Amino acid sequence: MTDWQPIRLPITTGNTVWIGGHGVNLPGVTSGDPSIAAASSAVPDVPENTMIAGTAKY
Repeated sequence: MTDWQPIRLPITTGNTVWIGGHGVNLPGVTSGDPSIAAASSAVPDVPENTMIAGTAKY
């Protein structure tokens, strides 16, 4: 079994970013200004003037 290491990357949000309840910001994410992430979303990078909902496919 290998040792588990956490992923430590910065999360950057603009001044007018709204993240709904139970939203998850993934490591290394940048959220534009302004943007909205709906409740229970797994948030990838969010461009400016954007609203996202759901879970991103990778």
